[in-house]
Amino acid sequence: MDFDSDDSLLDADYVPSEKELHSDIDNSENTAEEVTTSKEKNDCCNLHDTNQRDSSKKVRNRQRGVAEWKCNVRKRRHEKGEEYISVRNKLVPAKRLKTTKNCVSNCKFKCQTVISAEEREQIFKSYTLSTDEKRLLLASTTTKVDADKRRRARRTRESSRRKYIYLYFFDIKGNRIEVRRQIFCGTLSISQKPVYTAHKNSNDAITIIPKKSRQGKHVKHKISEADRQNGKNHINSFPRISSHYCRSTSDREYLESGLNVTKMHDLYVTKMQELGQDTVTQLAYRHIFLNEFNLHFFKPKKDRCGLCEEVQLLKNEAKLSDEKQASYESHFLEKTIMREERQKDRADNHKAVLYFYLQNVLQCTKAEIGQFYYKTKCS
Repeated sequence: MDFDSDDSLLDADYVPSEKELHSDIDNSENTAEEVTTSKEKNDCCNLHDTNQRDSSKKVRNRQRGVAEWKCNVRKRRHEKGEEYISVRNKLVPAKRLKTTKNCVSNCKFKCQTVISAEEREQIFKSYTLSTDEKRLLLASTTTKVDADKRRRARRTRESSRRKYIYLYFFDIKGNRIEVRRQIFCGTLSISQKPVYTAHKNSNDAITIIPKKSRQGKHVKHKISEADRQNGKNHINSFPRISSHYCRSTSDREYLESGLNVTKMHDLYVTKMQELGQDTVTQLAYRHIFLNEFNLHFFKPKKDRCGLCEEVQLLKNEAKLSDEKQASYESHFLEKTIMREERQKDRADNHKAVLYFYLQNVLQCTKAEIGQFYYKTKCS
């Protein structure tokens, strides 16, 4: 069964654009203004309704390419009637215009005599709007009427349970033309299901504006802005550790190596309970940490001086000159002599040696107790 949402039918001599809507009802201009022409991008996997981040802001997590997700690519191709791969990994062929046999002899509307094949083809190609736009346009080109007004004389109310029937129209060269259901659905390559859906979900019986799709919009998963701000404030309360390895070239900030997101969330829960405020889950706290900050946990590591790093890069590129090699050997010899002298001083029991690494990052006393941590780090 075809569950496509449906479209309206545009003038045969008119070349439509994707952003323009056409409606055949009297208040079509007002209706079109109420419809958003941009396609809504539903996040299939997101548990939280987060605000849009600035794409230029550097955060720890990679920026998600939502538009390239398979579910969104599949949705776009489905809306345009193009070929796509279904969720069950099956190839769904592209939509094509369907022609009803014996329409000239059997149709009382004589559809094929008033609508040419070229006009039907143009209407079919213009049916590439979003789901909400298709529902609006479909509702404007079909009419739902009481079955008693259109019932054939040989049928009585007792013999049929149908309450409503639908009339189908095309707008051809400014004229509203009624056509058969088979011609209407065949031209758009849809079933009757989208027609029923468009009228079933309309807001009222006068304007016939279908409700917007609520698929993927789970308000219950939304985190309040106050709770989100409390989480951000708590993360900001942790002191940063400067790293001289990339101090001048990186926007990355560091927290001490003894921390992790789980410990930070435990401290956050304890603090919020003391203040009598609501908390967010660890999943939400981690989401804020990864997507609102560019924070990493500091890992002490050995570094090379500028000359050693330069020589290593030149070796990798096979561009090391004799002069630079001689300078490096002299530098390495001085470093070796310094280490030997330092070792001799350390081995002498009659001397007291104080050794300072001037660029080393000194850590405060570590503890796993929350109150002690706040007194030493955040006071």
